[in-house]
Amino acid sequence: MTKQVSIRQYVEFIVPWLISTTIAVIGMYAHLKYPKESVWHALAMALPFAWVDWLFMTIAMDVNSKYQLLSPTQDTMLLIISQYTVLLILNRFYLKQPVTWSDLVAWPIMLFGFVVSGFHLLSKLLGRKVTPKKSKRNRNK
Repeated sequence: MTKQVSIRQYVEFIVPWLISTTIAVIGMYAHLKYPKESVWHALAMALPFAWVDWLFMTIAMDVNSKYQLLSPTQDTMLLIISQYTVLLILNRFYLKQPVTWSDLVAWPIMLFGFVVSGFHLLSKLLGRKVTPKKSKRNRNK
């Protein structure tokens, strides 16, 4: 039996995920415009971002668990790709840092890895059976 996942469920997941990721990256790098500030001031600037990040990521992960949209590995890969994307945008427009060709080439390579993992392309190519794993939350049910 295959699960039917709707676009609405993916939107319900991806919107809080992207809000969370954007807030997290902004919080990590917002203090870089102030190089002479203390560690405590930088921490005070970053903590509210971390709290908001936690709130939205909790919502996104609850939706993911409810509909089983992504595996834990895919969650991690999506986090890396989305944070990298937001970081490139932040570097270019907020920190006024150059975005190099290497930065841009790395992005589709990461996306390719996500696609290979998500669609089990290598396993299918090698003729291996793909068995869905139960999440830790649902193992005892």
